[in-house]
Amino acid sequence: MKPSSLKLFTVRERDRNPLSYKPKPVTITCLCQSIPSEEILSRILRASGDASRFEVVYIHRGAENNQIIINTSEIVGVAKGSFALADGETSIPFHRILIVRDLDKGTILWEKRRPDSQASNLDHPS
Repeated sequence: MKPSSLKLFTVRERDRNPLSYKPKPVTITCLCQSIPSEEILSRILRASGDASRFEVVYIHRGAENNQIIINTSEIVGVAKGSFALADGETSIPFHRILIVRDLDKGTILWEKRRPDSQASNLDHPS
């Protein structure tokens, strides 16, 4: 597996010359399991790029397929252990995140690991 990389502007670049600073869009080349989902969401939200380029699939019991898909532009904050949605009431724990996708590139940036036994049960229900 290739090492993960994420190009983002740093605070130093912003502080060096704040008047002429122009943020660059986020460039995500290869994200995998080595970077936690909360760090990916945090980087997407902090970056100057368009947050609507990304979506999150998370577990929501009672929804169709027990999953909900939201655009990252609906996320207003990342806290310890969860992220908050724009409605001001909903907080989703990170352990419920299944997938983080880049819609422009059509790639999966992060996917929750599933034990082999669980994956095989999903593929071949008894």
